Amino acid sequence: MELNQVTLPATDVAASVAFYRRMGFTPIVDEPHYARFKSVDGDATFSVHHAAAPPAGGAAVVYFECAAVDDEVARLKARGIQFVQEPRDEPWLWREARLVDPAGNVICLYHAGRNRLDPPWRVAHGDRDGEAPLDADEHAIRDVVATWMAATRAADAATVLSLMTDDAVFLVPGRVMRKDEFAAAAHAQAAPGAPRIDGTSAIEELIVLGAWAFMRALLTVEITPQDGAPVTRAGHTLTIFRKERGRWRLARDANLLAPASE
Repeated sequence: MELNQVTLPATDVAASVAFYRRMGFTPIVDEPHYARFKSVDGDATFSVHHAAAPPAGGAAVVYFECAAVDDEVARLKARGIQFVQEPRDEPWLWREARLVDPAGNVICLYHAGRNRLDPPWRVAHGDRDGEAPLDADEHAIRDVVATWMAATRAADAATVLSLMTDDAVFLVPGRVMRKDEFAAAAHAQAAPGAPRIDGTSAIEELIVLGAWAFMRALLTVEITPQDGAPVTRAGHTLTIFRKERGRWRLARDANLLAPASE
């Protein structure tokens, strides 16, 4: 079974439709008593239906995951949408912001990364394709990678820079890049007219040794200029992480990215 549709009650369907349109959802069905929308990302749908009164006993909470919660909150505030909870890091390792629709339904915008399906306290069912559950350190490092990729996609330089140590070193073909040079490049990516960068990191090996860890991965990066065709580069990377004050950060990285073959 796959969960891909949620229906919410609405005492004023027209007001709810206007609200979700303003959030950026695409209407699929729009009738006086019922409306259905396609999610901003992905193929999941949700709908609102007319109800004579708000639900008794409290409202359900509908969660929409975002790559960058703070950026999404800023975007929606610019459209006049108010939030009842500003973005904050919750004890369950999700970053959340909350708002309420015209019918009183609570909407949560969040980013969880791997913590949604694989939190450190996950119940050990033995169902990860025969693998043992991740320990807390391995989970935390994988979440650093997931957050890095999401922040790169969102051109969120501040988040990317927060995921590396102050003495981080990057080995790229023919030269060494330190954090200050990397920071300048990251901020340039966020400038208007800069190419859009997307990518994936497939972790092939991850070993934790005390306060240090190394990871071997296959990295694929797609760079799309504003007025040109996308260029894809791919190759293996070797990354060293260091644990500082309880947080894992990237300390060294070497990559062998090259133009991807057609």
